[in-house]
Amino acid sequence: MFVYLIGCFLGWQAHAYSVLELQELVNKNAVTSVEELLPLLPDDLRRNFTLQHTSSGLQEASYEFPRIFLFGIAGDFILTFNGHPSQAGFDKLEILEFDTQEKKFHLYEAGFSGVGRMEVTKDPAKCLACHGNARGEIHPIFKDYSLWPGFFGSNHDSPQRNPQELAALKEFNLGRAEHPRYQHLVYEKRQEGKPEAPFFRESRFNYESMPNIRLMDYLHWLNGVRLSARLRESPHYRALLPLLVYFANSLAGFSKEEFSQEDPLVQAVFSEAEFRIFLEELYGAFGKKPADGQNRLKKAELYGLFGLDTSDFSMEIGRGSAFGFRLGLLTRDPDFVNGHLLADFRLAFPSFQARYSFFSLREMVGGLIQTDLEKAFAARIDGYNSLAGIEEYDEKDLLRLIKRGFLF
Repeated sequence: MFVYLIGCFLGWQAHAYSVLELQELVNKNAVTSVEELLPLLPDDLRRNFTLQHTSSGLQEASYEFPRIFLFGIAGDFILTFNGHPSQAGFDKLEILEFDTQEKKFHLYEAGFSGVGRMEVTKDPAKCLACHGNARGEIHPIFKDYSLWPGFFGSNHDSPQRNPQELAALKEFNLGRAEHPRYQHLVYEKRQEGKPEAPFFRESRFNYESMPNIRLMDYLHWLNGVRLSARLRESPHYRALLPLLVYFANSLAGFSKEEFSQEDPLVQAVFSEAEFRIFLEELYGAFGKKPADGQNRLKKAELYGLFGLDTSDFSMEIGRGSAFGFRLGLLTRDPDFVNGHLLADFRLAFPSFQARYSFFSLREMVGGLIQTDLEKAFAARIDGYNSLAGIEEYDEKDLLRLIKRGFLF
């Protein structure tokens, strides 16, 4: 079963921001420090943020002086800073930017070297040990729902579930108006004066007051865009779309782990000899050979043929969960699956019929998601936004399509 997002423009866009614009802002306003820069940044960037109290990165954080992640409403430009001169990285900005042309992430370290001058290092080597992959691409790191160790609201965006976080957040909010950096954070009017802000929410699921889940969704979405782009670069992508869809298609809401000749449905379409020919043609297209006696193709093996390391699919710092991400290419979460594969499949095979129904994203989660989520989707790469649907394909039909494409 595919749950996917349909491209339907809502006439609303986030403020696009970039490192180049940041440098121009510094130069134009003769900025000399982080403190001078922050009030000049767009409100939508300073209004959407989360706070980290324990950092595993180069920029330190603490409960008293947290590291701030500004991420806007699209997540394609993330700027971080901390709050005390004793902390490592105090005089630096760290930036994660998604290049919408390359469909790649880039990391930047920025510091001030004089009036109106900002020295920027792109993809510094010291960041690649954790953020790099085998192809030299930058990979975001952020835990999956619903635990974010090291961040305020670490449990389901609810600091109330952690007494230490709640107490520290109350102290932070009492003093932030006097802090030379934190005073420039923008709070919603209804959050002003709330000790747990920006996590204050009036209902069980209020998306705009759940910054960790918003940042997670944005990063998962963009990581899916990045991985989809790598697939699309292959000359074999279109021919293999039915097989890619087969692996993600599931009436039960869980994607498949293997394409096996021992599966009764596969046996009904492929004879043993035909399945062997299929594997030989598939591997041969990539200049490789299947193993002797191989009678199945695992999902990880298929993506490996495309040159993708499946550990790159997860945003865990250890990246042990190969397919554990939401709004990416694949998912174990039946609520969300990225629309890229499905959208391409429907364009490539317009006559291929599916059973489907459409409904709004808000209805899909019981009316609890707020309109800001719809706005965020409208601003995202490739046009997918607030309309969602369930698309499910008959498995035998997909198998026949795979067979036609490879054998006859």
